Amino acid sequence: MKFPNAAKGVKKIFNAEIISLIAALVGGAGLVMSLIGASKETNESVGTTLLAVSGALLIVSGIALLVAGIMNIIGFIQA
Repeated sequence: MKFPNAAKGVKKIFNAEIISLIAALVGGAGLVMSLIGASKETNESVGTTLLAVSGALLIVSGIALLVAGIMNIIGFIQA
């Protein structure tokens, strides 16, 4: 018995795992930047800028994780 769509499903699962790893790295960078921004008390504009950038990175990371989760579900259905 052959599964013609299994390769497509496995490829989507593999891509989803790569996206989730990249999202974890981006989220970690955002977390580190937010910790650095929260500890900057000497110059408020630097701290605020770092917090804004880290918030944007965390939002991008969350969206990438949602996309990876959807791709995982689709890949499991196809495989």
